[in-house]
Amino acid sequence: MPRFSINRIDEYSQLYPVWESDDLSEAWDKLDSLTATMEEAHRPQSDQLAEVIRGLRVQIDEAEAESNVDAIAETLFPRG
Repeated sequence: MPRFSINRIDEYSQLYPVWESDDLSEAWDKLDSLTATMEEAHRPQSDQLAEVIRGLRVQIDEAEAESNVDAIAETLFPRG
């Protein structure tokens, strides 16, 4: 199962998750929510939200690509 996460850096420069999910539809919901938040902001204070959105989108794209490859492999080489 793919794992999706949004991380922050703590005071010791270590990454820690502030949001995690193993569900692709939850990841899409979170991405939509973050995108809407950014679009509603009149003037974003920094590029941090845009970077979080880009990172989550990359994770989703990778998971979908992996899922597509698995589906193709199952079609070509069915388990039986």
